[in-house]
Amino acid sequence: MKDLHAMLREAALDAPLRVLTDVTGARLPNELIGILERFASANEAVVERSAIIGLSLAQRVVLRKVRRSTGRDIREFETRDEALAYLTAE
Repeated sequence: MKDLHAMLREAALDAPLRVLTDVTGARLPNELIGILERFASANEAVVERSAIIGLSLAQRVVLRKVRRSTGRDIREFETRDEALAYLTAE
């Protein structure tokens, strides 16, 4: 995770980042919830917009918990095109 944090900070030197996360088909063990919360909190300063696609019902519950605990505005979308439209809007 430390390497990923460093990469995000370096990438955001020119401008805040807009991040698309695709979790289609991914499994999310319960122990990852805390890790995701810490990761989302740590990158708040460098991420301007965040979108996620491919969520199962259980993953939506996890995302809501992460949003509540971090205060981050991580938006969920049904399609990649919808997410990209959000991320690229001015």
